[in-house]
Amino acid sequence: MWRELYLGQGLDDPRVCVGEDGVARPGPLVEWRKELQGVIRARTVVGDVTKLRSCWEGERVLRTLMKLVSYVRPWRMEKVVAGRRDSRERSKNLEWMNEKLQQSGGGGGGFLDRVGEKVRSSAGARQLVARLHTYYGMTERDGDEGEIARSRAFVYWLRNYRAENEYGPFEEDGRVDWVHVRAIHHVVSRHLVGLEEEEEEGGFPMRMCATQICLPREGEEEMEDWAGVTGSWNVSFCFCDHRELLSE
Repeated sequence: MWRELYLGQGLDDPRVCVGEDGVARPGPLVEWRKELQGVIRARTVVGDVTKLRSCWEGERVLRTLMKLVSYVRPWRMEKVVAGRRDSRERSKNLEWMNEKLQQSGGGGGGFLDRVGEKVRSSAGARQLVARLHTYYGMTERDGDEGEIARSRAFVYWLRNYRAENEYGPFEEDGRVDWVHVRAIHHVVSRHLVGLEEEEEEGGFPMRMCATQICLPREGEEEMEDWAGVTGSWNVSFCFCDHRELLSE
């Protein structure tokens, strides 16, 4: 019963999902009741952040959302024709997440912005908010000049690049600093959105749909370039325009 109720939410079947490394979810069994309760509570909070009872619950909800984004049904290369992926193979988890965040208002930023204020006392929760925001992509609020100024200030402040964090967006223990990555994503996204004359099919490419993993055809794991990464690439360089600093 719990399995049917979970699958009735319009989500990927966890039994066929894989993580970002292509490995299936850990554990032999799916706790359908626990998974369903987590999803329902997360959906409720995304729709109305005021129903969040505590910072601790906020972190739990964010972990549930990140689990849905991180473990999805993969594409198979046989579903990719002429460089275009079969829309029927798109992850239901990612579509569900995109829809719920959109419904929260602010171009998806309604929940992301408000929950960030609710959990700002938790460093772990702040990292989760930044990671989900990075995966989701640009929101309406990201278009504000004040927001891009803050992201640029973070990205171009040299004190954020030290030997302790390997001069990159990392914590001192080697983990990814998603607050830093989100700021970088924001700066690069604004640069690309301003320069792109035509967006790729499906919209701006640096967003959640691009997180769905693609696996090789059955028996072709050793095939050279099975992921199709060779060919022409676009490279964009984003530098701080000193004229904007002089005009302030």
